[in-house]
Amino acid sequence: MGLNLLKKGDKQQLDSGLTKIRIGLGWKSDADLDSSCLMLGKNDRVRSNADFIYYHQKESPCGSIFHWGDKLESDDSSVDAEKIDVDLTKVPDDIVKLLFVVTIYNAKGLNFGQVDDAYIRLVDLTTDEEILRLELSEDAQNEESVLFGELVKTNGVWEFHALSKSVKGGLRAIITQRGVTVKA
Repeated sequence: MGLNLLKKGDKQQLDSGLTKIRIGLGWKSDADLDSSCLMLGKNDRVRSNADFIYYHQKESPCGSIFHWGDKLESDDSSVDAEKIDVDLTKVPDDIVKLLFVVTIYNAKGLNFGQVDDAYIRLVDLTTDEEILRLELSEDAQNEESVLFGELVKTNGVWEFHALSKSVKGGLRAIITQRGVTVKA
């Protein structure tokens, strides 16, 4: 198949035979960055807090999403800082979007402009082949949280959308807008 380098706004339909993938997220930073995945329905909201997968809740109840855990620092952009595995065959029918987010933990004035070589990539786990990659765009660097990309299912076909979009208000704003209940 070969590697497809994406730009912000690009969309890439996934091969119908692709079922088990890894979302690799990378960066160079001394700060602690955290990746997460939101499993969203047609209303662009989670069904419950169980659909928010991150380092404290590493696996979805259906077994379709597995987060490999938090890596506190990353100084090597040739190696994924964090990984999220997805089994597309196990994603429930009422989930139509998987949103991948990275946030600077306890940012205290830090933003993605201070993070180097940030990327998201999709790897076919059956062949270990990298299928697509998106390098974070410069216009996504002024906030502490970035929507890196999303997998969207339309009529049973999965497509990757390259977002590279910063969000004001951090992770709390992203997840509460999508229905995750956060304790005060």
